[in-house]
Amino acid sequence: MLTTPSLALYVLGGKFGMVGLRNAAIDALYTHFGEVTDFHESPNFEDIDYIFTHTTPDAPIRRFLIVHALFYLFSKGRRNAPLPADWGKVLCKNGEIGWAMIRMLADWNWTMGVNAPPMKVKARYQFHEKEAESPKIKPERPDTVEMGTIPNIDVD
Repeated sequence: MLTTPSLALYVLGGKFGMVGLRNAAIDALYTHFGEVTDFHESPNFEDIDYIFTHTTPDAPIRRFLIVHALFYLFSKGRRNAPLPADWGKVLCKNGEIGWAMIRMLADWNWTMGVNAPPMKVKARYQFHEKEAESPKIKPERPDTVEMGTIPNIDVD
């Protein structure tokens, strides 16, 4: 179910060639999301998926929604907060949205230390896997028996 009804109007306007309706839907969305702030709101990714399913790749509404998702991603208000659950659900299902996000970031031409803050990779140990305390390994064959147990053998 759409959380933003203006998206359905945009798709309807496209279906019937009503550019005015599509533009009015964009205006309503622009008002809804507003200017960029430290606590920018993210579009619902189910809504983004709906738009990507019902529009062509060159539809301006796609760029509009992706830019607002990216503004949310980098907003100060989201810092240290998990991403909304719908992001993972939708991005795993529709890779086209993730690709659009990466393309837009690339189009911004950020360069570390120039127009983006310098970044560095964490220490190597932070990427190491942790050893399990007591690994639980299933026997490879069903007739394999753990040491110290008596096998159940059927004898005729």
